[in-house]
Amino acid sequence: MNGTEATGERGLTIKADRSFSYCKENIFDVFIIPGGTQACMTLKQSPEVGILLKKHFKIGKTIAAASTAPAVLDRHDVGKGRRITSIPIHEYKLTDYKHTKRNVEYDGNLITSKCPGVAYEFAFKILSVIRGESYVDEVKQEILYPHSSI
Repeated sequence: MNGTEATGERGLTIKADRSFSYCKENIFDVFIIPGGTQACMTLKQSPEVGILLKKHFKIGKTIAAASTAPAVLDRHDVGKGRRITSIPIHEYKLTDYKHTKRNVEYDGNLITSKCPGVAYEFAFKILSVIRGESYVDEVKQEILYPHSSI
């Protein structure tokens, strides 16, 4: 967790613009947990990630978990009892949550998404929570999102 680069399952390398120690010392509007099997395995095994998640969740900051990432929430005892969505296999593994069939679920300060195919919906929900629907509408217009009123 001390490196500044991570390579995903499909070979894409992402370089962090902040160190993990910086993240441990600050509070953020949204804590986003990426999906992907390897990312989830790594994040589930990190007690430091659990501490950060719990700290943010407890003070009402938004936690967003994509695709397989609700397993990270479960491992660190965050948001149990809340409504979530995730990849279908997790419905049988994450028994302490209320599963829905929605592409994106929002319950209090917890946002979850079903799969990579709904990444735009997931991102728009995060934006709507932190910036409002009118901002999401502006973004959709700017990127020529197919479902916007263009």
